[in-house]
Order: sequence, then C-alpha cells, then structure tokens
Amino acid sequence: MPRRRFDLERSESRHLAPGAQSSAASRGRMHEEEVKMSTWSPQFLSILRIVSALLFLEHGTSKLLGVPPSAMHWSFQVTSAMGWSGILEFVGGILLAIGLFTRVTAFILSGEMASPRHGHVRMTG
Repeated sequence: MPRRRFDLERSESRHLAPGAQSSAASRGRMHEEEVKMSTWSPQFLSILRIVSALLFLEHGTSKLLGVPPSAMHWSFQVTSAMGWSGILEFVGGILLAIGLFTRVTAFILSGEMASPRHGHVRMTG
C-alpha cells in the first residue's frame, strides 16, 4: 500500500535535527504558494488587461482627438500612418477594456506597436 504524503512528512521530520525542514515540508509550502498564486492569477491578469487598455485608449484619443494634449504636433489625416495607429489604439483600447476579442485585439495591437512605420522611429540607411 503506497504511503501518503502526510505520512512521509511525519516520518521524515522524526529523523531531522531540531529546526531543520524536510524536503517534503518545503515542497508542501511551495505547493501552498502555487495555490495562492493560481487563485489570484485571474484578478491580476484582469488588472493588467484593463491598465493596458486604458493606456492604449489614452494614446489613441491623443492622436485622434488631441485629448490629452501631446507634445507631438502633426496634421491629422486618417489615411496617414499616425491616423491608422490612432484608430487602432482607440478601438483596440475600447475592445480590451470591455474584454471583447482580447486575443485578436492584443495580437493586432502588438503588431502595431512593433512596427516602426507610425513615425516614432525613423530608419536611416
């Protein structure tokens, strides 16, 4: 009959010096920490998603509507690279904030942020 983990911890703790911890006891403590992390993980991911969405929304409204005011000045055209990035950030920020199509939206926004075409980075060659 296989021994249970509790029985193993008890038998290991008898043979240890006072104050020493068994490996089974430390594994049990690590398991407790993993359980705590797994219970709070959805809440932390929601907070991360909402804060990221608000940042995208802020930058999108700055590019499209001028609120909040930005130090960068440009003539706004929807067909320009800055116009498209403003539209993507504004709409993507709203979708992320309410939780619709989050994976697709995050994929599109990560591609938009990775591309140097929207004027922040100029490639010289």
